Amino acid sequence: MVMKKKKTVVEKKVSIWVIFILIFIVLFSALMAPKKQSYQYNYQVSDITRTDIIAPYDFDILKQQSVIQKEQAEALKKVAYVFSQDESVVAKQIEHTELFFQMAVTLERRYLKYQQSQQTRNLERYSTNDFERLNEMVQTDSNAYVAIVNAFREKYDIHVDESPYTELYKPTDGKYINFQQTRINFITHLSSLFESGITDIPLDSIRSTQISVRSQSIETPAMVKNIYDRVSAMEQLTENLAKNFDNYSQKILISRVVHLLVKPNLIYDKERTITRQEDVIGRIPLVIGKVYKDEKIVGGNTLITQEIYQKIYSLNFAEEKRNFNTQGFNTLLKVLGDILIMAILYMLFVLFLILHDKSLFADVNKFSLLIICMMLSLGLGSAVAVLAPAYIVLAPVTITAMLLLVFFDDRIAIFGSTVVLLVLAYIMGGSFRFIIIHALPIMMAILSLKSSRTRENVLRPLLFILIGYLITITAVSISSLESLPSMLTMIAMAFGNAIVSVLITNGLMMIIERIFGVTTSLSLLELSDMNRPLLKRLSLEAPGTFNHSIVVGNLLEAAAEKIGADSLLARVGAYYHDIGKLSKTEYFVENQSGDENKLNQLKPHMAAKVVISHVRNGLELAEQEKLPDVIKNFITTHHGTMIVDYFYQKAKQESSESILHESEFQYPGPKPATKETGLLMIVEAAEAAVRSLPKPTPRNIEVKIDEVISKRLRGGQLDECPLNFTDLTKIKKSIYPLLVGLYHERIQYPEDKKDDEKIENKKY
Repeated sequence: MVMKKKKTVVEKKVSIWVIFILIFIVLFSALMAPKKQSYQYNYQVSDITRTDIIAPYDFDILKQQSVIQKEQAEALKKVAYVFSQDESVVAKQIEHTELFFQMAVTLERRYLKYQQSQQTRNLERYSTNDFERLNEMVQTDSNAYVAIVNAFREKYDIHVDESPYTELYKPTDGKYINFQQTRINFITHLSSLFESGITDIPLDSIRSTQISVRSQSIETPAMVKNIYDRVSAMEQLTENLAKNFDNYSQKILISRVVHLLVKPNLIYDKERTITRQEDVIGRIPLVIGKVYKDEKIVGGNTLITQEIYQKIYSLNFAEEKRNFNTQGFNTLLKVLGDILIMAILYMLFVLFLILHDKSLFADVNKFSLLIICMMLSLGLGSAVAVLAPAYIVLAPVTITAMLLLVFFDDRIAIFGSTVVLLVLAYIMGGSFRFIIIHALPIMMAILSLKSSRTRENVLRPLLFILIGYLITITAVSISSLESLPSMLTMIAMAFGNAIVSVLITNGLMMIIERIFGVTTSLSLLELSDMNRPLLKRLSLEAPGTFNHSIVVGNLLEAAAEKIGADSLLARVGAYYHDIGKLSKTEYFVENQSGDENKLNQLKPHMAAKVVISHVRNGLELAEQEKLPDVIKNFITTHHGTMIVDYFYQKAKQESSESILHESEFQYPGPKPATKETGLLMIVEAAEAAVRSLPKPTPRNIEVKIDEVISKRLRGGQLDECPLNFTDLTKIKKSIYPLLVGLYHERIQYPEDKKDDEKIENKKY
């Protein structure tokens, strides 16, 4: 009763999580639902209309975008850019110019005096008695020179001891600059430039032909061609001054000085200018006419001209605007309706799962994986709906179909993909065309993977999906009379969709397997390859055990199909269930060439220990080879917690002790917990028992199968697995004819006095 209560609590928690997951995917899908109607008409110039187009209401005919842009550009040319005149700049830069040339004169004088004092000291150093005074004079002149050099660095951030600034006081050709004349020319030309105006933005960024200069709230118009920006002003001033110099270095010097002293005095008033531009653009009419309700825009089978296209475009724009402006209660109703529609679609899927496999609702891990597989296509398809609604063929719906087939089964894959297809069709605006295009590729994807034997076979699903798209796109294109280039474009997009979908699916399979601990049918198929290192080693080192495993695998597969178990999992599990015998192959009867069983040479305790150890050794090998957990379950549970009865009875006969501990002769377990592992326990024991029969007649075989099943039922070995009496009957009926066919012509073994005990011994 305690266990039952605990199970109920767990199931209650699980059901709450499942409800949360369902609510999440419903809300997610509703969020992706269109908040506006899709364009009703999708014609281009030179297309042919299929039906009459009648105006559903009054709407304005919009101008062509190119016409609007042209009119706006023309209007902007007439809007003067506004600049504020900074009168302080002129006086400040004239002052800086005066100061620069004064400092240049000082620099030249101090340098020459410093040079002269050095020469005097050098000439009189041997003829004067006052050499110390000469040194002091040199030091004083040096300090004065260094002071003016530092002043230039601090004031203008220039190094006058580097070229071309050395031309100020040490010209390369000996021609000193006339600072007085250069200063006058510099100030004269600079003042002229300031009078014209120097802007702080490039002239080519001014789209108007004129500007407006604001000074003390008074605006004065000026033509753009009569003003300068800083770059053109510097070029003009440099050209006017440099022509007075022959020395190239001095020309460069003048250019550098110009760069230092020219600043703009017209500051762009961006905010005021943009306000005026927006005002002018706002007065440009965007419409060229009006269409009234019930007016015929164009008749069917008519060529779309530019004029007709503009009317259709205007109608689409009007519908988009009407839907965008839907607010308040209508918006709430729209959202509520979307949620209800999505809830209905997902409820269909839930009802299907209730009828097909209720166990999914009790396993949050599996149910989460199921929803994730569906949301991958939903998320990517919704992105297509938002970013490229015209290209519905790009929605990767086949990803969900392939993942659901790999991780679940074909029925879940078909129904789950159908629900995703319907949800995306609604998100795409209720497009029946979307359903037609993707329905067949989904089925082709499922068909291709259902018969695929390895995950490396990428080409097969790719070809199947592409064939599906070729058929549906061709059919849709023909029915809608689309042009050949349009159809070929859709096919090319479908090809890209197929490639991306297959690659994403193959990449996600391995990731999902690791995250969720799921073993897919493709993984099982790979594990069933007889060239796998572990199976190859088993066939070479323990051929008897290998043959036993293969036979049991085939029997298991047949029985699993009869009781609705996973036949592939059962067969692969059987292949690996006895790999632990590789550690001591010679101790197991099926691998011994002689008649004498080597286990009989050991004491019963030791013999039992050797037999039991093959379970632990098998688990260690499985972990080394990184076999999935579902395969490890077959290794640990195929003997459950049974007692090695033959050696236990033998030990009781030989031992002088009154009591023997059964645990020393008992397998560690656990007991089988799934149909597949429970099936292995029965079939493996039945095959070993029948193989050891001295006279395997059909009657003896049937009796032996009944004994094996009864013994495990009495021992409670099948209590934890979901096998019922009907399943046990089906198991017996399925393996009985196969065992009769396998062993009815066996060579008879010598009679043993205790046949039953011998059978129990030889099957290990």
